[in-house]
Amino acid sequence: MMLGAAVHTHNLRQGIDPGLSANQRTAVMARIWREERNFWISVLTFVLWGLLYRFYVLMLEHLRLKDRIGELEAKASGPAAAATKESSGGKGAQEAASGK
Repeated sequence: MMLGAAVHTHNLRQGIDPGLSANQRTAVMARIWREERNFWISVLTFVLWGLLYRFYVLMLEHLRLKDRIGELEAKASGPAAAATKESSGGKGAQEAASGK
């Protein structure tokens, strides 16, 4: 689509008749300018959609990896945290009973 617009604009530039009046030439040049403007707007839009899609994919990957890190940390600290709670929990209960 964009390639077709570029070819069409090029063909318009090549087809400007030198025998046109000033008003006709201005009308042709205005049409060429509008078509070039539309071409560059469409290119910019296409690039921005591509960047937005890539950012979205990176964001999803970041969230997936963040969840995976949380799972691995929980798995790694699970047995150690349980052992620590048991050992400190016993002391804490004894201190609470003795009033310390």
